[in-house]
Amino acid sequence: MSTFTVELTLAEDDNEVRFEAEDQGGGMSVQPVRLTDAPETQAPHIQVLPPTAGLAVSTRRVRVELVATDNEGVTGLTYTLNGGAEETLGLPATAGGIIDRGSYTDPIPVSLP
Repeated sequence: MSTFTVELTLAEDDNEVRFEAEDQGGGMSVQPVRLTDAPETQAPHIQVLPPTAGLAVSTRRVRVELVATDNEGVTGLTYTLNGGAEETLGLPATAGGIIDRGSYTDPIPVSLP
């Protein structure tokens, strides 16, 4: 017995994959599998770690840490300060640029004007 693995990119909605196996005597077996690409409905969750919201600080440079989690994987993180330009946070290097089903923590150094 052998186990095989194939990775597929599904089209939107319904998909059918047909697997065929043939032996040395010419016998053949076919196994169709129906798969549906269902859109993800759960949004990522962001948890800001200390400093807490509303905290008065005595310095203009603070470090804000956050944890971003998602059931399918976090693919991007950005932030803005006081309505300024959007800044992109770098994600750790992973295959496909996705943080797989887990969490990502990143410190954000922020300097206030």
